Amino acid sequence: MVLETYGSGNSPSESWFIKAMEAAVDRGILILNVSQCNGGRVIQGRYQTSMDLKRVGVLSGADITTEAAVTKMMFLLANESDETEIKRKLMMPLAGEMSVLNQ
Repeated sequence: MVLETYGSGNSPSESWFIKAMEAAVDRGILILNVSQCNGGRVIQGRYQTSMDLKRVGVLSGADITTEAAVTKMMFLLANESDETEIKRKLMMPLAGEMSVLNQ
């Protein structure tokens, strides 16, 4: 799932939302957090709500666009079987789709 958030990766902070994200991750759903801002970049943990997303296992998409994130996720899910490897590759540039490495 690609989650479009505000600014540097902030989402609604209501407990039901964070619990829903945690339940999805616990079920094995990969969630990639991307910014809906044109020049934005997700920095998980900069603010409380993105700290909560990071804590429950939502992955940071750094400065990847939504369209590139969807394409990258489809490619990796079709070509990789190891979940750890998929997560690692989602958070690093593979073909210039991200300009920076995640922290």
